[in-house]
Amino acid sequence: MKNRILYGLIIIITFLMCIFFDSYAMKFLLAYELILIPVDLFFLLCHREKIKAGIKIPYYHAEKNKDFEIHVHLRNNSVFPLPFIRIQLEYTNEFSGKKTIVEENVMLDGKRESTLKLFISSCSCGKFTVNIMQIRIMDYLRLFDVKVKSEKSADEFLVLPTIRQINVNGASFNKNKHEWEKYSHTSSGEDTSEVFDVHSFRDGDTIQKIHWKLSAKANEYLVKEFSMPIEKMIILFVDMYVEEGKEYTQEKYDNFLEVLSSLSWSMTNGHIHHSVIWYDSKDGCMNMAPIENEKDVYTMLENICNNKFYDEDIDIANLYNHQYGQPAMGSSLMLQSNGNLLKDGRQIKSFDYEDLEKELVEWELEI
Repeated sequence: MKNRILYGLIIIITFLMCIFFDSYAMKFLLAYELILIPVDLFFLLCHREKIKAGIKIPYYHAEKNKDFEIHVHLRNNSVFPLPFIRIQLEYTNEFSGKKTIVEENVMLDGKRESTLKLFISSCSCGKFTVNIMQIRIMDYLRLFDVKVKSEKSADEFLVLPTIRQINVNGASFNKNKHEWEKYSHTSSGEDTSEVFDVHSFRDGDTIQKIHWKLSAKANEYLVKEFSMPIEKMIILFVDMYVEEGKEYTQEKYDNFLEVLSSLSWSMTNGHIHHSVIWYDSKDGCMNMAPIENEKDVYTMLENICNNKFYDEDIDIANLYNHQYGQPAMGSSLMLQSNGNLLKDGRQIKSFDYEDLEKELVEWELEI
């Protein structure tokens, strides 16, 4: 707007000089200033179709309170440079709904591609969505600007909580593993003491695996698939129930995620196999995430952050038993949204979130 006013004043001054001074040069200058406006606007509109833009986040997982990158890829298919490009991004915390706007001005030469790297940080955990609110290009005189369409205007990233190492005493768990051995209902293995399924004979099957009795009845060769044993596993239930009308702040949410991630990561680090189970209020069913390595912990956190807290008091342990048709093997833990941790239905710890780091590193979890 300031440039338009300034350019308008220049035209008015030139026009007045044409009146007071009967000069061919002044008339030529006035005509040039007037003609330059539509010509400049025409080039700007042509440029709009030549600019391609998109957003990409190179690393999906970000750390709390640390800078991470957002890439905006720009491509100018025109031979003319663009000295004024304004980019406006908005990233939204999916839990709190808080929106933050970031703006940047760049330039781009003709027939060139460029990647603008923006560095932002968040002091909150959870899932974030990044959107290109608008990309606008300006003409050479900076009188007009037009909006450019982006090829990919949104992306997501996950800000991870700080993970603490909890002292996990798994002596009892490791000692009694063999006493809890069961067989998988979904995967075959090599344990010949149990038959998982049978299938028709095919190339590669050995004669020793043929089920002769069933083959005689079916009048074709049927081959046995043996079962895969599964050992005692810790079940970590995540209860995301929040009493109706009770405020659940971002700080509590961050602490909740920090306890959950620290529990799961510490058990994984101690070679304790476990599964994290939670209730999906949107689909009305239980979700399970087997945890075997650090990557599984991050995937589980991502899925938890996609889920919403609910105000319906649900017995997730019974719902799990009903959905999967069997009780949880071994010990079960339950982390509640208020910071209480239960083991086999009995409360063993209550995190008050005042000094969470000290609580986690000085505490020992006995499995």
